[in-house]
Amino acid sequence: MDRPTSPALHIFAPAKINLFLHVTGQRKNGYHELDSLVTFADIGDTLTLESGSAPTLEIIGDHSHAFKETERDSSEQSQNLVTQALLKLAKLTGQSPDIKITLDKYLPLSSGIGGGSADAAATIWGLLKYWDITPQSLNALDELLTSLGADTPICFHCNSAKMRGIGENITPYRHFPEIPCLLVNPGKACSTQNIFQSIPKVYSDTVTMPEEGFDSITALCHFLDEKTANDLQKTAIDLIPDIGAVLATLQAIPDCKLARMSGSGATCFALFEEEAEAKAAQRQLIQGNPGWWIRFAWLNRPGRY
Repeated sequence: MDRPTSPALHIFAPAKINLFLHVTGQRKNGYHELDSLVTFADIGDTLTLESGSAPTLEIIGDHSHAFKETERDSSEQSQNLVTQALLKLAKLTGQSPDIKITLDKYLPLSSGIGGGSADAAATIWGLLKYWDITPQSLNALDELLTSLGADTPICFHCNSAKMRGIGENITPYRHFPEIPCLLVNPGKACSTQNIFQSIPKVYSDTVTMPEEGFDSITALCHFLDEKTANDLQKTAIDLIPDIGAVLATLQAIPDCKLARMSGSGATCFALFEEEAEAKAAQRQLIQGNPGWWIRFAWLNRPGRY
């Protein structure tokens, strides 16, 4: 039975950052095994859920123009993960899918910071709250999340964690400080599918994280630089050279502790010791690179939708 109409619900879908990403193998079905330390930024997209007369998706915001018509569709044929999340969860729970969702798109599309997956995870989280359903009551929730993409389970978890397998194996890890950072995208979409199809079949080891954690950003960055990498980064640069230009620019900033690509790109991050250092670098980058998307954010700062 449907529950009474609820007031509109606003949900924050934070950007996901892969501090490292190792490809550790490939399954027979073609899916790649991953090992990654994931954290979240305090910037992201926003979704609003409210009662409607039919399943409806409206997209607004800075990057709304980048969606294809098939990604604006509210039917079962929609290629938008938000609509897919709504319809799949309504079917699983027996709730009416007659919900209007407004997506305020702040993050660039196809940018390696979880935009679509974060939006889908936030949709699931928000609908459960809207319908007053506890996640623990749904035996098939994990399967639903995984069906929406490898990053969707970690985005639903929405706290710093080690992610392994095809995204389904999540171990919380928040033993490191909050980090001031810059997120920089050269204004180029980067296809995850193209990246994974193009990477060499050379696989990395999994990473053992120190149980005692890190007492400073410097210690964390030293560990990341010495022990880890993003195995997709070289392939992404080969396909989109602008990513290499972003990384070279970030690495040349004197106060930058570590610069690396997130996920499958094209967004890169630069980590700093102090907020003032990051914001000063941001001002300089904006002046010299008007076509780049450049945002300051805090990583590993507690909080979710």
